[in-house]
Amino acid sequence: VKAAARQVGEEELCGIAGRLASNAEVIADFARKGEGPGVLPNVDSVLEMLKRRPCSLEDICNGLGMSRREAGGHIAALESQKKIASQIRDDKTFYLPK
Repeated sequence: VKAAARQVGEEELCGIAGRLASNAEVIADFARKGEGPGVLPNVDSVLEMLKRRPCSLEDICNGLGMSRREAGGHIAALESQKKIASQIRDDKTFYLPK
């Protein structure tokens, strides 16, 4: 790692993305609880997240502040509705929209 390289927080990274392009999006694992005040993640939140990029169960839990059980239930519902598929990469299961 070069001395000039450093880790940045979510707020700073979002600021950088905003300066790059209007449609730039930060894709990182910033663990947080929920999606904001009064907003509870649900099956639609999971599907929207997967439309942005393939995610593992852990990614979904961290990104949306869900328990593994809750996220797993949403994944199972989306799979039974045939809205998502799973793919194994490097011994890890990732979910993506169909």
